[in-house]
Amino acid sequence: MNKSDASEHEHLDEDEVNSKYIPPKNVPISELWNKDQDDQSLTKYKQQLIGGAINVIIEPNIESKLILKKLALIPEDHSELAFDVKNLEKLKDQVISLKEGAVYRMKLEFYVQRDIVSGLKFVQTAHKGPIRTDKSTYMMGSRAPKAELQEYISEKEVAPSGLMARGKYHMKSTITDDDKNIYAKFEWTLEISKDWK
Repeated sequence: MNKSDASEHEHLDEDEVNSKYIPPKNVPISELWNKDQDDQSLTKYKQQLIGGAINVIIEPNIESKLILKKLALIPEDHSELAFDVKNLEKLKDQVISLKEGAVYRMKLEFYVQRDIVSGLKFVQTAHKGPIRTDKSTYMMGSRAPKAELQEYISEKEVAPSGLMARGKYHMKSTITDDDKNIYAKFEWTLEISKDWK
């Protein structure tokens, strides 16, 4: 699923990200770096901002600008519930159980390589049967390439509770950016139960 060449990118349906915001033209990091080199203060600023981000390649065999390494739910009163992200296709068979009313956060760990990713976001929809019950968009910001693992932890959320909320939800998750490039797209099952399993 990891792809970076624009011709290979999948694109989100307009329903997935419905915004009037028009992102600026994507400019490669090397072009930004080479621009206005005669301006010493701007060069110093770019050095602070971009640093060693030019030519950062973590995994040469992966063309994608984003490499997802970890995805987890972090409940306040339970151990971390991690997803196996090595094979996103197999996540369809994975069930993550969450206690009703649990307070939790989403955590993503990833590398950014090759170029800046602008307006990174994690979009997630929940479906119970044929009905979409929830849609969450986690804005992760713009990220420059780094040799270090980068992390995003969401604000606190509360799992639904009550008899009607219990059961299995079909989840659809996408990691995308302002240019609607898709870096990861997968489905999984969330089970809301009366207690921890």
